Amino acid sequence: MLDPYTSGELVRDYLMRALYGTFSNVKRIEPVAYANLAFD
Repeated sequence: MLDPYTSGELVRDYLMRALYGTFSNVKRIEPVAYANLAFD
């Protein structure tokens, strides 16, 4: 519920947390299947 114009950095921070959290969970839940998974 944040305004992207006045709270742009905060919105970006929330999105980055979601991205890195999901990435971490995928690698932790199935480490063998996603052992070589990396960000481009």
